[in-house]
Amino acid sequence: MTVGFLTPPTILISIYLLSLNLIAYIAFYVDKKRARQQLSRIPESTLLLIALFGGTIGAITAQHQFRHKTLKQPFKFQLYCIAILQLAFVIMLLFPDQRGAMADWVEAWGLEDR
Repeated sequence: MTVGFLTPPTILISIYLLSLNLIAYIAFYVDKKRARQQLSRIPESTLLLIALFGGTIGAITAQHQFRHKTLKQPFKFQLYCIAILQLAFVIMLLFPDQRGAMADWVEAWGLEDR
């Protein structure tokens, strides 16, 4: 028996996102610690992939809490672009009637397939 939004898919997605955000947070912590100790680092591409697959909140939280890669460009820009794209995706899922407006915005900015 499920109650309201506590359906099996919602629970699985929540567990997935919580796990990935914890992984992102720990990865930023470990990378910061390795940087201080001048040891081998976690590649930026790995940190960005963790964020891309759903760990953005954990990544941004750790980035600010540990003051890690807060000034490094283009990393910071790429991380925030991932966050914006994920936010747009969530908005499209929650408000399907706004998909047309978002498509118009993408077209106006010239972001459609070239």
